[in-house]
Amino acid sequence: MAVYLYRNSLSEARRCDELQLWRDSYKENIRCRDNLDKMVSEQYNGNILPDEIIKTACQEFGIDRVGWILANTVIENDHDGRYRPDTKQWARTSFYIPNDSHNCKFGLRTHPELVNGMVGQYRAYLKEELGILGRDFCLPNSDNDDYTGKLLIMRSDSLSDEYKKGEFQYFYTSGGNGCRPTSAGRKVFGFFVSDGEKAQFERTDFLGIADPSQCPNWVNEKLAVFLEGQQNTEEGGLTLT
Repeated sequence: MAVYLYRNSLSEARRCDELQLWRDSYKENIRCRDNLDKMVSEQYNGNILPDEIIKTACQEFGIDRVGWILANTVIENDHDGRYRPDTKQWARTSFYIPNDSHNCKFGLRTHPELVNGMVGQYRAYLKEELGILGRDFCLPNSDNDDYTGKLLIMRSDSLSDEYKKGEFQYFYTSGGNGCRPTSAGRKVFGFFVSDGEKAQFERTDFLGIADPSQCPNWVNEKLAVFLEGQQNTEEGGLTLT
């Protein structure tokens, strides 16, 4: 069983009495870092960086932890001009990594140019092999818009491993204080377009509003069927008939 990826800082873990979760995750972060460094050292031939490195690591450690290690490495070295602008932009927007003095201890020791390549391969693996949707499937800057009554794209790292596929990232919202970007409340209510299952999430679990021009036909067809039978509830959720 994969070790839980703890996403908060050590100080937050102490405050929430979650030190063991933090310790276990930290040890696994180190192990993942060492594994990636070792595979690159052994398999990079000075010209080609094998795609299998990322795929193998994701299968062993999970796609979230591998992405976490890559993004953390770039963020910890934001001053280093050898990391490409698009790599830095991806690292800043793909994961929220808390400020923690321990982060530097599980950063990759691989050369920055090879990390650029690994990030590119990681993004391609998610998009091409798993069909995971990124921020480029959302309307520009829509993460600051009102989400009420909108079709959203969920962050893949907010889904459990068995649902980390593009089809499960489409979520239609009906309400909740979290739909408003300036609201103190963060809850967003709605349902998954893939099967109509009702759920609630935090506003931060979404990348933004789905770009209609990139939505598959099945999304529009299913959404139309579900919306025909919806009734708003006082809590902002939905009752589907």
